[in-house]
Amino acid sequence: MSKEKILITSGLPYANGPLHFGHIAGAYLPGDCYARFQRLMGRDVLYICGSDEFGVPITINAELAGRTPKEHVDIFHAINKAFFEKLA
Repeated sequence: MSKEKILITSGLPYANGPLHFGHIAGAYLPGDCYARFQRLMGRDVLYICGSDEFGVPITINAELAGRTPKEHVDIFHAINKAFFEKLA
């Protein structure tokens, strides 16, 4: 019999600024704990995340910083990705 498959995701981080530990404790740590528990129970788990890269605040802050919205979110996506990698 094949393992039960479970897909888990958390709220996508908004790519308009750097993350802080409040983000981790409020959104990502619970999902990580749940994924680890499901793996311990023998389930096939995929825990994924991405970036929320759309919205008026991004457009406004990009303009204030002299960047395009894509340049703005690319910067914060990279910062946030590095933050998550340090936690691993």
